[in-house]
Amino acid sequence: TSTSVTGLTPNTNYTLSVQGTNAAGNSDRATTIVYTLANIPSALVNTAKSETSITMEWSSNSNSAGTEYCIVIGSNTCGSGDWQTDRSKVFSGLTKGTAYLFKVKARNGIGTETAFTDAVSVTTNAQQGGGGDGGGGGGAPATPDPLPPPEDIPPLEPLAPTGLIQIVDTNETDFLELANLQKNYEVDAYSDVVAVNSFDDALDLDEPFRLEISFTPLTSPMWREGMVNMIFEKNGAYSAGYGSTVGEIGLNGFCFYLLNPVTKVCEKELKSPFVKYTYVVRWDGSTLSLLDGSETKKYSSVELKSVGTSADKLTIGGTKTGNAATFFPHILHKLSVKQEQTVVYTNQTQITLKIDATYANLLWLNESTGAPDSDFTSATMDDIEPERDWTLSGEDGKKCINAKFLNQPTASNPGSSYEFITYACVILDTQKPSSQFTFDDGVVAGKQANKPRVYGTSDAHANISITREKIDAGIQLYNKNNSFIDTGYALIAAANVTPQYSGHLAGQTETYSTSADEDGDWEYTFSDTFDKGDYTITVQSSDLAGNSSNPASQKVT
Repeated sequence: TSTSVTGLTPNTNYTLSVQGTNAAGNSDRATTIVYTLANIPSALVNTAKSETSITMEWSSNSNSAGTEYCIVIGSNTCGSGDWQTDRSKVFSGLTKGTAYLFKVKARNGIGTETAFTDAVSVTTNAQQGGGGDGGGGGGAPATPDPLPPPEDIPPLEPLAPTGLIQIVDTNETDFLELANLQKNYEVDAYSDVVAVNSFDDALDLDEPFRLEISFTPLTSPMWREGMVNMIFEKNGAYSAGYGSTVGEIGLNGFCFYLLNPVTKVCEKELKSPFVKYTYVVRWDGSTLSLLDGSETKKYSSVELKSVGTSADKLTIGGTKTGNAATFFPHILHKLSVKQEQTVVYTNQTQITLKIDATYANLLWLNESTGAPDSDFTSATMDDIEPERDWTLSGEDGKKCINAKFLNQPTASNPGSSYEFITYACVILDTQKPSSQFTFDDGVVAGKQANKPRVYGTSDAHANISITREKIDAGIQLYNKNNSFIDTGYALIAAANVTPQYSGHLAGQTETYSTSADEDGDWEYTFSDTFDKGDYTITVQSSDLAGNSSNPASQKVT
């Protein structure tokens, strides 16, 4: 009998055991040690050359560390001294203006060799300038300009963030959480339609974004006089749902609408009640798309260069104008957005890179601090993978992941040879922001001149949450003429005194929010004055990297 063991790593030592048991229960085991074969190396390319030298590099093609390689020039034979574990080699002493053929093979730990790769032809540089063969030492030869991308690829500026490499932003804004709603939130009444009270620009979609919505309809979408079948809406900016007329519902089905400029992406098939559906809306800065939840099927897309914003609140569950609300019966399972900016913030040193392999088949990556960098001398060439992990080094600050893309023609992909460099940056911030603040009661010369306010300094663009809690009941005393008696808070047992409660009751808590400016400064002015009594003011801040401060509290009177 036989069996196959799959999923093993190339050029790796494995111990395999087989145990047999007869009908009497007796068993025996046989063990053998085997080495898997190495993979043929891939992506053999020239990375530098002069009049007399050529440097070649290649990819491991998933071979394990320590795999040995042999690269030959104009030969089919590898001697015992030709094997190396490095994946690059410099050939020197060559003749200028001459073409050479290179190929490389690998072998596993017990010496079993692979076949050679296809041969790659590289020509040394011809003589530079009028120096002839005789001396002068005119300096190093000029490096030839890289070939431009093919005509069907848009021109790419050097060291520009092209989007071909992106740092995945793990910070996700949960709209349900902002609205203090539980997941699987059921909307089946006008009172279920709620407005999100959040910091100023948290719900704007003017940067490239990924919005995910998951819901279960509780009825078939239908037109009702005066009704709008929306699941959420930020008036003046965007909304999602089934439209407001019979024709629109039947023609477009479910849509994500933008209102500035006016456009939409739709799935035209109407959905059945009591079935869960998930959609993803993406805008990459040039195209708006509606996809299924797995992002493998695109329903529709439109060209779009910008997305407008609105000062209105986001309404979840339907639409709301003043006290009037409309709703579409459904259960909202998830509503969240990720901003996909060129520069993102993170508090994790382990990040994920998205890499577009459309235009090239080879890649070099390096990391720089403070600004992008085009020096790839110490970088290692790799095959392009659509997604890979990267560990940021050093202390907090701006980190840039720089990428050099190279398209090397092959037998199966004989296109043009070209290269270009791009980058994506991230702000690494592992420190908690400050939540310290100052309270100003607004009293000047013993009189209430201004409304109370709190202010402080935190991280740039931090979100500031402010809680005001009344400690006592604030009982105030009035005489029979309904005149206020300023006697503090002790209840005086007298026939002509009537206790009355002020506007804020003991234990009453109110929450407010604002955001810091680019220097980290913030301020919030309360819309009302404080009743007499004691209050606790608590401030907590969270920065763009996802760090939250420890709450800071003050007792004020």
